[in-house]
Amino acid sequence: MNEREEMIVLAVLKSLKTLEGYSVPEAVLHAEVNLRVIPNARLSEFDQALKLAETKRWILSVRSKLGAVKWSLTDEGMAAYLELCK
Repeated sequence: MNEREEMIVLAVLKSLKTLEGYSVPEAVLHAEVNLRVIPNARLSEFDQALKLAETKRWILSVRSKLGAVKWSLTDEGMAAYLELCK
């Protein structure tokens, strides 16, 4: 993971931690991440960060019947967030 990817993944984790206890719609999460990352994360960078974090089981996605995706932070994600913030 390069520095830019790490910055975006950390922003995803931090955003989900801030909204802990809620499943966050993907569009809202992208907007939250863009408040934390300069220059803003392109959609492709954001998608890459989500895939990386989901592969590591740091975040969990839930897809509704209509196709909307919501994200939440896992316990492993909280541990990763604390580790990356050191």
